[in-house]
Amino acid sequence: MRSQAPGKESMNTPTGRQSQRYPRKEKDKKPRLENHWNDPRYNLNQREIYLDIKGKYPMPKPHPIRTSVNKRDKKLWCEFHHDYGHTTRECRELKRALDKLADEGKLNRYLKDPKERKVEPRAEKQARSDETAGYINVIAGGFASGGLTSRSRKKHLYTLKHGSDANSTATCPTMTFKDSRRPIQTPHDDPLVVEMKIANLRVGRVLIDSGSSADIITMDCLRKLKYEEKDISPIDQPLVGFGGQSVHPLGSVKLPTRMGEKKAGRNVIVDYLVVDTSLPYNVIIGRPTLNKVKAAISTYQLLLQFEGDDGKVAQLFGGQKSARECYVNSLKSKTG
Repeated sequence: MRSQAPGKESMNTPTGRQSQRYPRKEKDKKPRLENHWNDPRYNLNQREIYLDIKGKYPMPKPHPIRTSVNKRDKKLWCEFHHDYGHTTRECRELKRALDKLADEGKLNRYLKDPKERKVEPRAEKQARSDETAGYINVIAGGFASGGLTSRSRKKHLYTLKHGSDANSTATCPTMTFKDSRRPIQTPHDDPLVVEMKIANLRVGRVLIDSGSSADIITMDCLRKLKYEEKDISPIDQPLVGFGGQSVHPLGSVKLPTRMGEKKAGRNVIVDYLVVDTSLPYNVIIGRPTLNKVKAAISTYQLLLQFEGDDGKVAQLFGGQKSARECYVNSLKSKTG
């Protein structure tokens, strides 16, 4: 029976194999990020960067978390995967996505080393400068600007260019904004959020938004008004502006809406677009209705003035408490 050399025998034993492979594993192992997963490449942690750029740049859809559900820590939540198992700061797929954007010159403001900064392609930069990503208060689409079809919108623009309505005048009652005795906490940057009567029920959390080209109501609010999906007229027209993405409404519904108090307000039939998505507001009143009632807005005074049923100036005041609650809820929906 031949004996083996001591050196070869030690390499074939389990202990020998471990000692041979251990240095290679240690060498190939990627260093763990220190300081709470702050990448030394960036001046913010990756969660802060992700929340700041979310909706501004296209992000790849992450692969499902491989770890078995039973073995995951449910206290750890990843906003990129929208699942539990690890935190957003620890997400490796998010790290790769951010590194790719940084290599393309899109995250220069977050890079520590100025030498790493690259020039963003002009075409992409121009396209991004026109986006309104991340802002619910800029909504395009709906019945404004001529209608739902491309042809009707072009015709609407044509009439303006060729002065078809040049002889018409915009008449409205004189509206002034004087010092208000209403207690308002200033300085403030609160949106104008009011209450209105819709379909004979008082509805709160109504955002007055002159940046929206559509009047919008959520499906959840519509159900509380005792309406169902069968009451909705289907349309094929997306809304643009919800987090930089297109949202397809379920359809439209005409609802009687009262702005202001009885005998000192305005009754209108509003053609709402119905969306089945999570919003901090029940209703958004956009340009179609605001122009119809000849509205003028003072966001500083949280005051909406408009032409009442009697042709005189009517007023609708906003509530700071409701406005701030909606703002807090909007942040929760973005980060949670």
